[in-house]
Amino acid sequence: MNDNDSILSWIHNLPQYTAPPPKGRGRPAKRKRDADLDAGLDETTSSLPGVDRLSVETDVEINALEPRALPAAARKLVTTIEEIGYGHDILPHDWKSTIVEAVKAQDPDNCRLWRHSFQPPDTTDRLPGRIPTYDEVVMIHRTATECQQYRRDMSSWNLRVHWWLLEIIFKDAYRRQCNNFNALSCTTPHLHLVFKPVLKYIKTGYLQIYASIVHDADLSVRIANLSRLTSKSTEYYIDFSSIGTRPLLLNIETKEPDGSLEAAQLQIGDRLANEWAVLKSTIKQRLWRRCVENGLEDLDPRAIEAETLTVLSTLEFIPGVVVQGHRWYLVLSTYENGKTKLLADRQFGTTQTELGIYSTIAGIRELIAWARDEYFPWHVSNVL
Repeated sequence: MNDNDSILSWIHNLPQYTAPPPKGRGRPAKRKRDADLDAGLDETTSSLPGVDRLSVETDVEINALEPRALPAAARKLVTTIEEIGYGHDILPHDWKSTIVEAVKAQDPDNCRLWRHSFQPPDTTDRLPGRIPTYDEVVMIHRTATECQQYRRDMSSWNLRVHWWLLEIIFKDAYRRQCNNFNALSCTTPHLHLVFKPVLKYIKTGYLQIYASIVHDADLSVRIANLSRLTSKSTEYYIDFSSIGTRPLLLNIETKEPDGSLEAAQLQIGDRLANEWAVLKSTIKQRLWRRCVENGLEDLDPRAIEAETLTVLSTLEFIPGVVVQGHRWYLVLSTYENGKTKLLADRQFGTTQTELGIYSTIAGIRELIAWARDEYFPWHVSNVL
């Protein structure tokens, strides 16, 4: 046997190589129950008749916000926000002399712009959060001007301007929470897996305002129970422990000054569409569970669907906010005939001026007051 034959024989006798399975494969297939649990449905919920996996309508219809076509409650809120946008009655009367003197020292010609901004004497402030001092507002203005001048990216705007503005509303000078509300900059959370295929416009850098429930043991238990029935350990669509089990009150979508306002509307529309879908799904689950507990398992799913829509219709709208650089806009969403409609928009604030920042603060406080007085009681009564 020559050398070539020896080499060929050695090659043919080498052990056969078997490639390992690709990463993530070769695992045992999940049973249906395991898949249901991953989607956020427990064994009882997934077996309930008429309770399907969450479906979200992502084709959101965007229309102009026309106050005369709104329900009375929404019209009242929009009118208040519009007045705030003009800078009317947004500051305590007792602050007038201090702020006017500070404005005169900076630019005497601007004093006239503040003439309608102070409330009548003895006006009681019933809004959540606090009104920051003039010095705090000046710092927000300087930082926002710097972000625009040096063309900072969106993360800088969010953390150095938008979130800071919310922080000084809901925390005092010592960074202690003022009352039962707080804000979170959501730069790291990701969509829960069950929502990824349908929420195509949502990004993960935005702001949220939530209700703090740490001192309400009963409400904490009810929300924890709800979280196990919707998505995995979360009441909403974000797989992030800091916000998932806290009642969400306001979504805020942000863009750079030259960012697309249309894209921001699509993104917040997608997020609000999900919020309506989660509310509908949890209301339906609650109704079915009540029927099962009462021994009424033989009900027509169409009757449950009709009752679900009746309950959902009592919540006439959900507001949101879009921020484009300096400018802050109000949007409203409604749910009609199985479809989410986004009504856009009304500018109510800006960080280009100190007066505009006070208008922004007043608008946010007014929206959270609506959530405190209207949305949250509805949520507790009909969802939890």
